[in-house]
Amino acid sequence: MSKINWLDVETFEDEPTAFAARVVNLAQAAITIATVSSITTRVYLCTSRDNVIAGIGTLVGSPITETVASVVYDTMQPWSKDSTGYNLKIEPDADVYFASGGWHRIESIVTPSTGQPFPVVWGKESRELMTS
Repeated sequence: MSKINWLDVETFEDEPTAFAARVVNLAQAAITIATVSSITTRVYLCTSRDNVIAGIGTLVGSPITETVASVVYDTMQPWSKDSTGYNLKIEPDADVYFASGGWHRIESIVTPSTGQPFPVVWGKESRELMTS
């Protein structure tokens, strides 16, 4: 089972949000552009944090076929979580995927050049806007 990377900043509906993670393959080596064949991301609207954890939600929009060279980094990128950094960053279109407040589960399925696909999962809560 994949662990959920919880977004630790408050966001509002329609707000652009980046989801970053340090991703290793099944051999525990950091993924790189050359080692990833494809990535498909899906965003789900869930009714609660528990449903994000359980994987119970409604698909929002269409699956996103990511451009590997645009979302995977060959070297770790700096971030505030630790000194090691991240090598995967997904940025779904907020107007499409986060148009309403609530709990969201973001699943990216990474298909390596060799081996079996594996998930990278994020969870977040978006606050409603009164003016939206």
